[in-house]
Amino acid sequence: MDCPRQLTQQTFKGDILLGSTVAVTANAAEPCPKCIAGACDSAAANAGAGCTPGSTTNESHDCLPAGPSLPQFAVSLAGITTGTSSLTSGSGLFCPSQTNAGAFGDPAVTNITETGSPAGNITTAAGAATLASVYCIPATGNVLIDGAADLPGPGAVSLQISADVLP
Repeated sequence: MDCPRQLTQQTFKGDILLGSTVAVTANAAEPCPKCIAGACDSAAANAGAGCTPGSTTNESHDCLPAGPSLPQFAVSLAGITTGTSSLTSGSGLFCPSQTNAGAFGDPAVTNITETGSPAGNITTAAGAATLASVYCIPATGNVLIDGAADLPGPGAVSLQISADVLP
């Protein structure tokens, strides 16, 4: 007779490679188009197209920003975890080739920490978990964008997910 196993409070650690894009919209009021009532608003290059909002701000990847886009570039969330992710630098230079010390507009930052949380028992029902990562955003290769965004430089993210074990 097989006894059921319970998977509880296990820390996940892995790597996720994102394909990132930057669009130059020249729209300071609404740089990211919105999904309103299932359609992309007039700020989108594909205004009127069907969409699903992906956040509380009604932004959607279905709605394309108006304006030129840079070629896609990779951002690695190496070490994303349900535990703690951090970068520490006494000089405030966290990433290779980072020009200005600090992070997120503050030159005094010397430590960045994001904390995740495991899902709990995922054998009986889906569990909510939070993945966390502190990482380096590479330069885009565009001098204007890199200068305006201070790239390369640190980034931080926490992602809420739902996980369960399927038969």
